[in-house]
Amino acid sequence: MIENLQFIKLFEKNNSVAYNILIGNKEIGRIEGYVIKGGFYSVIHIDNSYQKKGIGFNAFQKVFNELNDSNTISRIVGSWHSDKEFAYCDEGKSTNLRVYLKNIEDGMTNEDSALNTPTGRWARKLGFNYCTVERNNTDSVLVSFIKQKPET
Repeated sequence: MIENLQFIKLFEKNNSVAYNILIGNKEIGRIEGYVIKGGFYSVIHIDNSYQKKGIGFNAFQKVFNELNDSNTISRIVGSWHSDKEFAYCDEGKSTNLRVYLKNIEDGMTNEDSALNTPTGRWARKLGFNYCTVERNNTDSVLVSFIKQKPET
């Protein structure tokens, strides 16, 4: 666990919340979470030097739990893109999209590729062990992580 990790609330509504993430007095990231029609959506940015330290999952879980207290969350939605919003990221793609496409390139199925992204690993930690890939191309992937195996 990272010492002195703080979350400073930026806004809160019934179905959304956002925080700046700080260590000490230094801002190292931001998280926003929304619930729309039972789907939990999140946008997380953690500075590169603080990634892979558990901060992203800590923030994800915090926002998920807060929103789950006042909303019924039936799925975690991953909406991953390549556009201006991600110009600062490697290849101009969200981390999840880049990892997903690499997993596909390595021979994984769409579902296994999604489950092995950062969001997929976090969803599984929260009990959302299955997924359905609803849109899949090199610029955009839409996936829903669910608790029950989808019917085929």
